[in-house]
Amino acid sequence: MRTTSAKAYSPSCIFITATDLQVVSILVALIYLMAIAFRYSYEFVPDRAHIGLSPDYMIAFLCLLQLAALHVGSAFIPTLMASLVGFAALAVTPFLSPKLEGWAIVGFCLFLLVLAAVLLIGG
Repeated sequence: MRTTSAKAYSPSCIFITATDLQVVSILVALIYLMAIAFRYSYEFVPDRAHIGLSPDYMIAFLCLLQLAALHVGSAFIPTLMASLVGFAALAVTPFLSPKLEGWAIVGFCLFLLVLAAVLLIGG
């Protein structure tokens, strides 16, 4: 359960830190966290379909956005804010998101490892 909360908090913490604890950033972060909590509440109900997009995809998006930060420039914070709101909406949208299974999980994890390595090296 610890990894679930870490996935949810990471984008919000990055956003709040990047905006120096501005009130609007705290509100956007709370919206994102509430949407993720709502989404996860469906995941543990027996015989209930999973709804919305997993926060895992937000982590991958954050890595890509960080890599593009030099090209995005001053639009980084507004892009991050809009993406948090967008991913919050996608998290609670009633559609069946694809569940990663088998080799797709391995591929996604390798993709994240490559992104992490590029970020650590200084991409």
